[in-house]
Amino acid sequence: MVAKTVLTVRMPGKGRSEKGPVRKVLIVALNLQLLLSGCAARLGKRTDSQTGERLASEKGRLSALKDPIERTKSYIKISQFLLLFTGGAARDTDALAPLLNEYTTAVQSARDAIMNSDRDPTRRPAGFKDVEIALRQQLRSLRDIAGMLSFDERAPVERAIDIVTSVREELLRLLFP
Repeated sequence: MVAKTVLTVRMPGKGRSEKGPVRKVLIVALNLQLLLSGCAARLGKRTDSQTGERLASEKGRLSALKDPIERTKSYIKISQFLLLFTGGAARDTDALAPLLNEYTTAVQSARDAIMNSDRDPTRRPAGFKDVEIALRQQLRSLRDIAGMLSFDERAPVERAIDIVTSVREELLRLLFP
């Protein structure tokens, strides 16, 4: 025989107990929790085709942008997508070098966009900080990628690390003179 536990709540001023509203709230909360826990694991993972679509979309959007801050943010997104592809291609040395070249071009374009904005980085650091923070995170990823490769295969990644480090240091000198 199975014992059934029922939650009852006494409503103030009423002489009877009500099971319905509390039970409905508990069922809805439980279903919502199950739904979100199942979907949350899939939401964070993009397929290569989805990332490729986002990359192409961002590249297309870039040509319409005129604001240097927005252009800089767009270049940052492009570099992040390219870095995702680079991490996936780490074992394919033929695909690695072209991806890293495109990645470093995007990083340098982000730097150029914010530098040509005629903004004072000490008074109006928006954009400058965005690039610096993104580059700091991306440097960690590049170092992780380099760690997955043999010593002989690391040369393109090391060049990218050097370029990204020099751009980041340049931005830090402008932000904190």
